[in-house]
Amino acid sequence: MKSLLTLMIFYSCACYSQTRMPLFELGNGKTRTLSVTERYLLIDMLTLGDNSTIIVPPEMDGWTVIANEAVIGKNVTIMASGSAGVGGGYGYPGVNGEKGGAKPTGGSIGGRGDDGKPGKNIHLTLNIRSIGSLVVITNGGAGGPGGQGGIGGNGANGYCLFSSSESSIVPAQDGAGGGPGGHGGNGGNAGNIKIGYHLIHGVVIPDITTRFITSSNGGPCGAQGRAGGGGQGGDGAKCRSKKTNKGTHGPAGAAWDKERKYAQEGKSGVVEVLEI
Repeated sequence: MKSLLTLMIFYSCACYSQTRMPLFELGNGKTRTLSVTERYLLIDMLTLGDNSTIIVPPEMDGWTVIANEAVIGKNVTIMASGSAGVGGGYGYPGVNGEKGGAKPTGGSIGGRGDDGKPGKNIHLTLNIRSIGSLVVITNGGAGGPGGQGGIGGNGANGYCLFSSSESSIVPAQDGAGGGPGGHGGNGGNAGNIKIGYHLIHGVVIPDITTRFITSSNGGPCGAQGRAGGGGQGGDGAKCRSKKTNKGTHGPAGAAWDKERKYAQEGKSGVVEVLEI
């Protein structure tokens, strides 16, 4: 059997502060969320039951394990994906026009979505006694969607101006345009996966490389936010024999980012599974 010291050479982990554990055990169907003190582990005996799940929490950037003996059940999962970005906020609505005063203002652009968080790096060095299947997921988080643009301000109504001899009309104001939807956030980069394995002397596992299932995809970028609606036009006025039409409805906000030029998908991680 290869010793822990021999396995450590594969990752050169001596530079890290490691925690030594005689036993790391997780029963069938159980879920365990790691603590930050378990970032780097040297384990004498690693036992993971069927359908068990290990979660690498947001406060950890990855998980590095060297196990002198590993017994891994079927459909064991290490979940180390980044979290999705938060969506952008709504744009501010425009200010309504004033009778005889300022015109309405347009809605503001929606808020930008937050970037997705990166996936975690997983490094496993395993002396394997048995294995069913091990799924390792280090996908980057999706970018948050952009916020909806603000609604345009409404136009003021038209009105009459009278004098002793005649009347005139001040036309209704047009509604102001809505704000563009906010840009989506960037997708998070995936974490890397590196698995080095060695079979304990005398153990034979056919097609062992098919027992490792990995997913290390970059997160998708966030969707563009919806455009804000235009403001309502003011009502027209009728003064004696004269009248004016209703103001026009303001245009919806522009779709600034149809091709998502302002947000990028995250990069895929590097995956290595090799016998050592």
